[in-house]
Amino acid sequence: MDRPFEKREYRRLDINIAVSYDLDKGRKWTETETKNLSAGGICLLTKEALQAGTHLTLKFRLPDTSESLEVRGEIMWNQKYVINDEEYYDNGIKFIAMSERERGLIGKYIDGIAVNG
Repeated sequence: MDRPFEKREYRRLDINIAVSYDLDKGRKWTETETKNLSAGGICLLTKEALQAGTHLTLKFRLPDTSESLEVRGEIMWNQKYVINDEEYYDNGIKFIAMSERERGLIGKYIDGIAVNG
């Protein structure tokens, strides 16, 4: 059954995964973590606002697997919030360059979690 209200192409999983990202500044990697993940994109928690339209490289490993991924993404949006007087940002990132194998690994991982809980 079609769900016209659902705009997402891929199932999304709320999950915290360690991620390194580089904003194409000579491989200056910054460590952070995800808030959620799908085969089409990722939401990163950062202490800096990442400018919409910016391209970046992401490196992460899927939990409980030996699969390390390095993919390219584009910042689509960010949202600021404050916790204990510290600013944080959620950054929505669309994957723009990844292999079908990598996309399939993420999708399979998310589907496995959804099925096995």
